[in-house]
Amino acid sequence: MNVATGDPATVRVEFTADPGHCSDINLLVYLDDTLRINNAVGPGRTTSLSMELTPGDHVFTVFAQGIRGGCNTGKLGSWEGDLRVIKVG
Repeated sequence: MNVATGDPATVRVEFTADPGHCSDINLLVYLDDTLRINNAVGPGRTTSLSMELTPGDHVFTVFAQGIRGGCNTGKLGSWEGDLRVIKVG
């Protein structure tokens, strides 16, 4: 996800895992190639973090790692969710 800011901005990054997941995932969110979120997220659950953005163009990249449990027996077959970047200041 690309985000552009003209001024410094405080944003809240929220990720909600799809409620149809049958196991937890470990969510990894990078901002401009720097890891900013590394949290376990259960089906239908949300994790968030507030951060400061400098003026300019920024890239958020999202990955997931499987967590054993539920239907995950050692291989994450698929995952999905919603990523939101909300300006709060």
